[in-house]
This record gives sequence, C-alpha cells and structure tokens, in this order.
Amino acid sequence: MRKCIIKESDPTIGDYFVCTRCKHFMLSTATAEAHKKCKKILIKTFEPKEQLYRCSSCGRYFEELSPWFSHEKLHKELGTYDPSKFVLKIDENNFVVN
Repeated sequence: MRKCIIKESDPTIGDYFVCTRCKHFMLSTATAEAHKKCKKILIKTFEPKEQLYRCSSCGRYFEELSPWFSHEKLHKELGTYDPSKFVLKIDENNFVVN
C-alpha cells in the first residue's frame, strides 16, 4: 500500500483507510489497494487572510476580537442556562401570552 494511505480504526465501523493526499475514505483493503494510483492533491479551499475568532461554546466565528470576547463572556455569565428550553407562547397578534 502507498505511504499516503493510512489505516485507522473506529469502534462502530471497524478498520478503515484514509488517503492523506485527497482525504478519500475507504472501508476495505481491496478499495485501498485500488486507490494506489491516486495523484490528487488536496487543495486548501479556505485560507483566511485575516485572523478569525471562534466561540468555544457554540462554534460561531467572529472577524474581530471585541465582539468575540463579548460573546464568550456572555456564555460564561449564562453558565448552564439552555436557551432552547425557554419557550414563549405567542398569539396571532404576535404578543406574548402568559
């Protein structure tokens, strides 16, 4: 097998192979052997010129440090509060119903 193909293991699917050049995913040794002639090179499609900041809690990206910092601070202040569990009932006139 080529040096660019690595063997991995996963508890749910068992052994599998990945081509490090094109990131092709293969489940059998036969498929990995057939992939020997791979000449593809993975192209990096997204390389930002400026620094991007990512929220460690929800994964949202920010272009500037200040809004990212405020967003992270908000997550810390909310703690374990889950906004998806907070539900409002709204009537046909778009008013909140108690």
